[in-house]
Amino acid sequence: MPKAPTPPRTANRPPTPHRNASAPVPVIPPVPNPYWAQRWAWYFLSLFIPLAGIVIGLFFYDQESPEARKVGKHSLWIGFLVWVILPIFVTMAVLFLGSMALISWLSGAMGPVD
Repeated sequence: MPKAPTPPRTANRPPTPHRNASAPVPVIPPVPNPYWAQRWAWYFLSLFIPLAGIVIGLFFYDQESPEARKVGKHSLWIGFLVWVILPIFVTMAVLFLGSMALISWLSGAMGPVD
């Protein structure tokens, strides 16, 4: 099968560059994103200091980068859960255990029924 003819070179057409097969291609290392690289530190800070987690979350959620927004959203959730939801569950558990102790004390104070 014959090869297709190549178009003739004109004055307006630049020459086609030829690549040397043995020349190495430079590799550019990725630039680390500081928000994403330190996300676990932000999450632990949000876990131990919920107010800081909420402030960090609001700051990062306002950024343009989707990675920073994701870290901000997670920090907001962690801060909210630790500061609002966890105390509600602890209060409910203390009330439940206190009511069980009160019922046990009242049943022991009444004495046996004949």
